[in-house]
Amino acid sequence: MVEEVEVDDARLYDLGFEVGLSEICPYRTSCYYYSASLSYDERYIAFYVWRDEGKGEKHNKVVIWNVRKREVENIFEITSYVNKIGPFVYKIEFMHSKNNIAILCGRGMRFEESIQIYDLNGELIKEIEFPSHIAYGKFHYHPILHYEPIFNFAVSPDSKKIAISMQAERVYKSRDDNIPRISDDDALRPRGPPVPYARLIYDWENDEIINLITEKDLKCFFGERLWWPIDEGIVTSTIIPYRIQKKKNKLFIHRDSRRARRPMTYATLINPYTGEVISRVPVRYSNSTVQTHEPQLYTSNGTGYSGDAYFVRPGGEFVTIVNKYVDIARFSDFDAEGRFIGKGDKWRTVKEFRAHVDNIEWNPNSTELIYQYRKSFVTLDYEKNEVTRQIIPNLKSFSAVRIFWLCDNTIIFLNGKDSGRSVGIFRF
Repeated sequence: MVEEVEVDDARLYDLGFEVGLSEICPYRTSCYYYSASLSYDERYIAFYVWRDEGKGEKHNKVVIWNVRKREVENIFEITSYVNKIGPFVYKIEFMHSKNNIAILCGRGMRFEESIQIYDLNGELIKEIEFPSHIAYGKFHYHPILHYEPIFNFAVSPDSKKIAISMQAERVYKSRDDNIPRISDDDALRPRGPPVPYARLIYDWENDEIINLITEKDLKCFFGERLWWPIDEGIVTSTIIPYRIQKKKNKLFIHRDSRRARRPMTYATLINPYTGEVISRVPVRYSNSTVQTHEPQLYTSNGTGYSGDAYFVRPGGEFVTIVNKYVDIARFSDFDAEGRFIGKGDKWRTVKEFRAHVDNIEWNPNSTELIYQYRKSFVTLDYEKNEVTRQIIPNLKSFSAVRIFWLCDNTIIFLNGKDSGRSVGIFRF
């Protein structure tokens, strides 16, 4: 039986600023998901905030919001060593140790993106970037570095390493003497075939490249999502076409004119140090609670499908897929080829309180998850696949576009109904 919990003291707190939308927004998930992050001691939330051009501000900012005091602790601008133009933000994430904040931001023009690490006072500790070549010649008075584009990142559990989603065949450190030099004529020529995507494993404290895992290595394509839930496992989206062709060591999608089928997407668990695929969980598109004929589990007609619409539990064992209804799977139930090797059902489909979910959150000991259901919240024991509570706060209207579940069962959510200008707080 589902426990119904009414909360009479829920309250919306005005932040005093508008939270910016993250530039990484996989379809079917909240565009605010990467715009806010909770510190691991639960004392602070870091928000990404747009600059206020009306006040003459030139740079986007990070706001440190004190959870206990319910007020702003600090505000600092996002800057860059190589480009003083205020960069825009893709993702913001608290690191496990020392409450450092890692930010992926775009700097524009030839400098592309960088990952910047700040402390709570706004001091820039390190800026991470990877140049690809130096252009020089008669048009240039000084050498010009070009940087590999970066699309996402995830911090390791020990905070010493970062997994980086980027487009590169080989990576060079900024001071590497082996960076290839090209002439102006070569730089102006049309580019060749696109460079494959990769996952770089980087020790940022020692400035050491540990591993580079490419699409060629795994014989698949990479999607957008990236997590690092356990030391020996990163989780990222991989896309395996219906049929793969190899021509001159490059991957191509085979087009079948008889029947159009979407390529299959997996939440893939990979050893970051060896590049070995440990497990692939198919990202199921679920339009019913009935497990139908096998091919229909992975594909859909129309625009309702997203292979990146999933969330990974801290600890890395469970993945929650939220394409239309909530599905839960275990990585250990699938092998490296995506074949089911477990017992019972492949997916634990939520059959009660069914609704499309923009985001979910796990409780601190990772036994339950929470999501918004209409004008309430639902908690779910996902090992038993049972809804445990329906929590009804005394709020007329809200949209929980980012949720945090604290150790004392306090729920904090960013309210999307007012364009991310307030947070809702209640305890159950």
